[in-house]
Amino acid sequence: MNKKYIHFFLILNITYCNPLQYGNKFELAHRNDDFIIFNTTPKKINNISNQVVSNEKLYLFFKNIYYLKSNPIVSDKVYIFDSIQSEKISSKIFEYSGSSDHLLIIYKREEPMAPYSRIYRTCIIVSLLADTINIQFTEIEKYYIFGNQFTYTDWSFISDENECNYKNNLQLNDSIKFVVPTNSKICKNGVYNDFTLFPKDIISNKKSTSIPKTTKERLDDLDELRNNKMINEKEYNKLREKILNEI
Repeated sequence: MNKKYIHFFLILNITYCNPLQYGNKFELAHRNDDFIIFNTTPKKINNISNQVVSNEKLYLFFKNIYYLKSNPIVSDKVYIFDSIQSEKISSKIFEYSGSSDHLLIIYKREEPMAPYSRIYRTCIIVSLLADTINIQFTEIEKYYIFGNQFTYTDWSFISDENECNYKNNLQLNDSIKFVVPTNSKICKNGVYNDFTLFPKDIISNKKSTSIPKTTKERLDDLDELRNNKMINEKEYNKLREKILNEI
C-alpha cells in the first residue's frame, strides 16, 4: 500500500476512534463508571487559608442536596447523590483541590427501570477559592434516552451551554448551616443552582446557645459577601437595612 494512503488511514483511525475532543481547556483527572472529573485550570492560589472547607462538609453537601419531584398526589424529595457517591465525589474534589482552581464533574444516575439505556445527567463546576468552595450546577438531572445500550462517550460529553432545569428546585436539608445560595447563576423562576460552602457555619441555628454576633460583626460579614460577589448591590442594601432595623 502507498505510504501516502497508510498515513491517511492512520489519521482517520485516530480521529474516529477518539470521539472525545475536549481541547486544551479540559484535562481528565478521574474517571469511573458513574462520574468523571476534569481539571479546567492550573492552580493559581498559593496562599491557602488554614480554614478551608473540609472533606466532611463536602460530603454533607452532596449527600443532602435534593429537589422536589411533584406528582398529582405528593411531592417527593429526590436526592441527586446517594451516600456512596457523595463520599466518592467529595473525596476526589478534596484530592484534586491542590492542583486546580476549577473542576468540572459529570455525573450520571441510571434510570432504575431501564438502567442500560436511560440516565439522569448532572454537570457541576467546582471553583476552589482560598477558604470557600463554590459549586455551580450547570445541568441538573437531565433525562437522556438512548436507542441502544449507552457507552461512556454517550454521557461524558461536555456541553457548551449552562442549563438550569426549571422543574428541579435544588434545596438542602435544614441541618446544613455552612452553605448559602449565590446569585451568579439563577433560573428564570428565581431558583438558585449555585452554592458557596464556608469552613464555618454561617447560618444561625435557633437551637444554638452560642453568643449571637454583634451588629458590627454582621455588617462585616455582609461586606465580605458583597466583596466576594456572593450577593449583588440590591441584596446587600436590603440585608444591611434589615440588620440596622434590628438595633
